Amino acid sequence: YVIMLLQAVGFSTLFLCSSEFWKKCVDCFIKLLAVLLSFALIEHVLISFAGIETTLPYSATTPLNPDRDYYVYFFNVYLQRTFDYFNRFYAFYDEPGVLGNILMVLLYTQKFNYKKWHNVVLLVSGIMSFSLAFYIAVATYYIIFGNKERKVVFASITILATIFFFNNEYVYEYIFGRLEFQNGQMAGYNRELHGDFQFWIKTIPVTDYFLWGYQPRENVPYAASWKWAFVLWGIIPSLVYLFSII
Repeated sequence: YVIMLLQAVGFSTLFLCSSEFWKKCVDCFIKLLAVLLSFALIEHVLISFAGIETTLPYSATTPLNPDRDYYVYFFNVYLQRTFDYFNRFYAFYDEPGVLGNILMVLLYTQKFNYKKWHNVVLLVSGIMSFSLAFYIAVATYYIIFGNKERKVVFASITILATIFFFNNEYVYEYIFGRLEFQNGQMAGYNRELHGDFQFWIKTIPVTDYFLWGYQPRENVPYAASWKWAFVLWGIIPSLVYLFSII
């Protein structure tokens, strides 16, 4: 509890800094990330489309997740499987969805200003990741915040791209197929199918994790779900954390 208190106090220092200071920090991070992603994109194109994946130096590694082994290049990682014509862009993250979510947030802070070169790099990287969250976030931004001309242009591009790519097996697998509904939920949302979490959470009352995280926490099965975060940290603390960020 003392450590948790110290963490909370440390987090509160965020509010003591000026917004201008944090904007400069974020801008510096974005530019640095864009430089690294530029190298990663070049390497990714060479590996995925030039067929030289075996000529570039790489190593095999096992991460913390025991069921995922990766090939590690200079700026990219890939799951250890047979390379084909299409590979999702991971860059230096363990999942393309992680990259897509990070880029989604950063582009929102930049208001999708493509006059800045680094935002173009972020956009291309997000597209190459084939992250469903990234695609939905981009569409949502232009539908809500775009002017009339941009809404028309974006809607036209979206319709044409859908017609053109719908029958592409790779695009369908990672985008369109995940938007289909199966058994009452979207096919792309499979975050609670890991282990026994889906069954386990139905057996415990909400009061066990409403004000604080479920105890003992080592009994909480893992799942890449927002529900898992609520169970682990508590509903009220999680909401306070999210609203403080907003």
